[in-house]
Amino acid sequence: MIIENRCPLSGAMGIRNQKRVRSTLTNFFSNPLTRISPGNIFTIIIFTFTMKTNMHLGAYGRLFNHARHSRLHPTKAEELLWERLRANQTGYKFRRQHPLHKYVVDFYCHALKLVIEVDGPIHREPINHLEDENKDFDLAEHGIEVLRLTNDQIINEMDQVMMEIYKVISLLEKKYRFHGIE
Repeated sequence: MIIENRCPLSGAMGIRNQKRVRSTLTNFFSNPLTRISPGNIFTIIIFTFTMKTNMHLGAYGRLFNHARHSRLHPTKAEELLWERLRANQTGYKFRRQHPLHKYVVDFYCHALKLVIEVDGPIHREPINHLEDENKDFDLAEHGIEVLRLTNDQIINEMDQVMMEIYKVISLLEKKYRFHGIE
């Protein structure tokens, strides 16, 4: 309890994360071989807090509700693509309708920092196209690659779509191997 009150991050964490920190700290300190030092305590709190937010880039609460709703009501194209991405079929774990920064992205692979967006007819309108460009730019600033596909491509040309996805995955694998990030 004292640790949580002194931790500047505790106010920014949600209840679920605070419980996770409390549980981690309890497990850490219940081990008789653990040496207690201020550095250990700080490291555990920072690690536990960062673990959650790194995956979501600081997404706020309402986005999680919106993502949950979107997962329950997918478009036909999203359903078809999800059948090909789910359960590590590409060799990587993808998440669907994932809260990321200020957005809910259609599909996200954290290991590759890859977002796949499925665009319907509404994305052809100039205002929506501009919003998509801003979204792509924001995510690129966080080192995330965005691949945009249309509903028509997914429904009518699934084999070409999967080849495009595998091509991007291959490029990102080379990029991360080159930089030593494995």
